[in-house]
Amino acid sequence: MATKVCAVAAQPGHTKDLQSIQLERGLRIVDSPGVIFDLSFLEHQFTVLPPISGYGDHFRHNFDGYVVYSVLQAENKTAGYVQAFRNGCIEAADALLLSNHKYIPSVSFEDKVAKALRAYLRLVQRLDIQPPVYVALSLLRVAGYYMAVGNDFDPFDRKYIDRSELLLPEIAVEDLSKDPYIVLRPSFDMVWNAAGWPRSMNYYDDGSRKV
Repeated sequence: MATKVCAVAAQPGHTKDLQSIQLERGLRIVDSPGVIFDLSFLEHQFTVLPPISGYGDHFRHNFDGYVVYSVLQAENKTAGYVQAFRNGCIEAADALLLSNHKYIPSVSFEDKVAKALRAYLRLVQRLDIQPPVYVALSLLRVAGYYMAVGNDFDPFDRKYIDRSELLLPEIAVEDLSKDPYIVLRPSFDMVWNAAGWPRSMNYYDDGSRKV
């Protein structure tokens, strides 16, 4: 017996709203409208689209849409970027937070990711994209890293991440005005799990933020 769970058609343009169907655990198929957004308003508005580390000293239109990025002049390397795609997707990458050391700065890491997400969700709202939207966080080349914590915890009780890549499950955001610290809590907990902790210690037991 077949059951229809979404609207489909052979002709392009039939999909008017984002459709998401869970096929099985860990596998979801998403069908989005063939919409191209006008990103011209982002010209020189790099504060609307900040990289994760918080600043972008270069910005330009490109084939995919609009990109803001920062450059380490001494090394002539890109330190981070955020790309707004014409279809409404946003991709951000950062090479500063976890550079030149083998630990994750627990408070700074969570703060910078959450503040960047807040800006990206505001942009999604400005583009009038309707929820749900999906957020996915990944950490690369972190094998051997540990979670740096404050003086409330034993700094010598270190447990190390045992794999290079942490590819965290996506999070569905149904309310675009929701506090990004709450949105990202499951992902933060999993990063702390990877470093041997039971959860992010920057939250109280009731889920409210400590810092």
